[in-house]
Amino acid sequence: MKIAAATGALLAGFACGLCGCGEPSPEPYIELLKSTHSDEREEGAYGLLRLGPSVLPRLLEELDSPSSQVRYIVVQLLGRLRDQRAVPYLVAALGDRSAAVAGKAAWSLAELRVPEALPALLEMADHGTTERRRHALRALGFCHSYDWEPVLSATAFEKVFAALGDTAPQVRIAALEGIRQFGYRRAAAEVVRMSRDSSPEVRYVAVQALGQIAAGVAPHAEALAPKRRGEVIAALVAALDEDRYQSIRTESIRALAQSGDTGVVPRLERLRREGTEEDGEEVKWALRLLRQAGEGSGP
Repeated sequence: MKIAAATGALLAGFACGLCGCGEPSPEPYIELLKSTHSDEREEGAYGLLRLGPSVLPRLLEELDSPSSQVRYIVVQLLGRLRDQRAVPYLVAALGDRSAAVAGKAAWSLAELRVPEALPALLEMADHGTTERRRHALRALGFCHSYDWEPVLSATAFEKVFAALGDTAPQVRIAALEGIRQFGYRRAAAEVVRMSRDSSPEVRYVAVQALGQIAAGVAPHAEALAPKRRGEVIAALVAALDEDRYQSIRTESIRALAQSGDTGVVPRLERLRREGTEEDGEEVKWALRLLRQAGEGSGP
């Protein structure tokens, strides 16, 4: 779609704000977006953000830019401005010829949390390329709304849930981020499985997710059945044995602290004695939180 023609009315409405009424011109900042230097592009982006919503019509024109770099920054700015008038243009940008631009458009739609984007995101989630698929799956979680789009939101849930078993690690991670927005509904057993994934990046995010599941801190989270909660805690304790990646052990310690389950104290005490210096520091903090939780639950 030709953005210049599609935004005629919008441009007219903001003409005073962009020229002749004392407002700074966005043009120098637009030019900086085309720079080959990242610091200049960043300066241009921040300058445009400072101008606020009045710059929206000018940004929309740049969605027709031949430069994918410029289009990428523009769709990011549209999300940062949080102006709902940008939604149809961001939905259109999901079909951009650049996978990076399409992915950033999905990110911006997730920032805006717009159920209107669900049909296009569902289509993008079936795309053959990993880059487009992963961004769409994450955004489906943020954009779903059972109040406004119950049927499409149910479809989005099933799509994201199925992607927890995708062949690409990046997609599995995106599905974990998306399913969080559904409160990890029906997903606890899958996340336990993913905590043993072949990819360390997936294991790390899965351990984070298990901590949120155990603590019930995800959006729309539901209480776990005792048996399922036991499986979650057991998976977190097993992650303490991760011997190659300190970051996963650290995340597991923090997740166990977050869980409030004082039954794990002996295992954490052993890790403090036998683990690394970083393990010891993390465990000290975790034990303090767990002891406070134990005192708070006493008679």
